[in-house]
Amino acid sequence: MIVWLAMLAFFIASIVAAILRRAPKEFPAAPRPFTIIMPIKGVSPHLARNLSALAGLEAADEIIVAVADAHDPAYAIAAPLAAAYRGRVRFMVGEAPEFANPKLRNIAKAYRAARHDTIVFFDDTVAADAGLLGELLGRLAAGARAVTAAPIGGQTENLPAEIEAAKYNGYLLRIEAFLDLFGLAAGFGNAFAFRKSDLERAGGLMRLAEGPCEDNALSRALRGLGGRFELAHRNTIRPIGARSWRELALRHVRWKNCIKCHDPAVFLLEIWIGGLAFNVLGAVAMAEMLGAAWWAGLSASAAIWYGGELLLTVAAGWPLTWRSPPAWLLRDLLQPVFTLVAAFTREVEWRGVRIEMRWRRPARVRR
Repeated sequence: MIVWLAMLAFFIASIVAAILRRAPKEFPAAPRPFTIIMPIKGVSPHLARNLSALAGLEAADEIIVAVADAHDPAYAIAAPLAAAYRGRVRFMVGEAPEFANPKLRNIAKAYRAARHDTIVFFDDTVAADAGLLGELLGRLAAGARAVTAAPIGGQTENLPAEIEAAKYNGYLLRIEAFLDLFGLAAGFGNAFAFRKSDLERAGGLMRLAEGPCEDNALSRALRGLGGRFELAHRNTIRPIGARSWRELALRHVRWKNCIKCHDPAVFLLEIWIGGLAFNVLGAVAMAEMLGAAWWAGLSASAAIWYGGELLLTVAAGWPLTWRSPPAWLLRDLLQPVFTLVAAFTREVEWRGVRIEMRWRRPARVRR
């Protein structure tokens, strides 16, 4: 009973925190100049649109689009765009072979070539916009050590895609909004602003090679310097489109492995803050409180959990479709399965590349 009541209190507090984040915020003028870096790999239905949105950010002083090699299908889409915006968009091809992480190998050349101290990473899966960019840079100008933005999943075309969106929206965004109250929100590689001089003080690009996931490693390196690590109130918009069940499983197992390698305590805790644990324990607690059968307790607990998620989704203005309720239920049933699979996984597939999921000894920082 006590455990479930604690879970209920956390659930309610995180809903309130997520709803309150919609309040508008004012920020100082963005620091100038700055460099935007977008690594690209493979072709998605939204790649051309996302690249066009990036090139259309007139406030950007320097935009670097990085691709690993000229044979990548993304090259054919990005090269004409870079040529059309010559002088504003730099297109860089090649890899840094000293890194194992394929995304880090791609990013490294652009990071080293960046002319400015303030750096903004955008993934090719998100459409950058001036409002989000202004908040990221404005929070840096206000004294934050680093600023990141969590993704909202939308434009889903089938049930697996809706389950992925449910992972972002009613689950991830809600929890991160609560953690940000205490400066504990995670870093998201899809939108991340920081100062190059800070990362160099923390050990440079080699710090991003600690563990298999560069955004987790970047967050850890910058947190080690002290100062505020902030989650933007605006979110990146991630159009998902269609997903196969295999793609859904691979993506979730990869995300779970990132948590397992970089934050093992969170990996063990996460299973207890999901819907399955909440409703299993809630079935017992509510049955006891109501003096009813377990199935009545389960129904009451599920009404609280999914009713709360519906309230949050509507209040926050997040995408809501007829597939959302079954996706919420399947998300909660699948989360423990993905956790169990990740616990025994040593390699994962990322965009056709096999990545070894293990922790690497932290690099020494030379001062």
